[in-house]
Amino acid sequence: MSITQNGGLIRPNPEPQQAVIPDNPQVQNNDELLRQAGVGSMDELLGQRGATNQVIPEPTVQASPEEEGQFDVYATLESIGGPNQAQVEEWKQLHGDVQLLALDNAHMYIFRALKRSEYIQLQNQWAGNDRIDENMQQESVVSRCLLWPRIPVGGFTTKPAGLVGSLYSDIMMSSLFLSEQMIMGLTIRL
Repeated sequence: MSITQNGGLIRPNPEPQQAVIPDNPQVQNNDELLRQAGVGSMDELLGQRGATNQVIPEPTVQASPEEEGQFDVYATLESIGGPNQAQVEEWKQLHGDVQLLALDNAHMYIFRALKRSEYIQLQNQWAGNDRIDENMQQESVVSRCLLWPRIPVGGFTTKPAGLVGSLYSDIMMSSLFLSEQMIMGLTIRL
């Protein structure tokens, strides 16, 4: 038997298959199996067992959104004190695309892309300042682009160590800072 894309079972085709059954060298194909069963064809075998050559659909079970990998993001956000859908829509009107990094159902972060003017402004602030290291630069970008929860610069000290780096990477990717390899993969010669 084989499975269709919709999950139903298909009874075997009446044409003999040439599948070899490796654990029984005496049986070389379906014709040999049919002969041993004392029938002349697959249709005859199916008819004896009351089977048909029809697709038999499997029972349909309605999966919950969580089981399908989807969940009501706004209900989840509100359950942890996050913004509602109206607030997110307002951010979209103000900033364009708004992204959600959901590490789990309790740790979610909403951010926006860094605009070119902001990037230039930050680069100018950092130029010539030896006290600003990579960690401080990342935290500056994250604090500027993180819409929820609001965490000011310096407020990440009690958070997991990799949070700023992960958010920074996601923000920069959303801001179209892509690796050369990604750019080449997205480029099409005309």
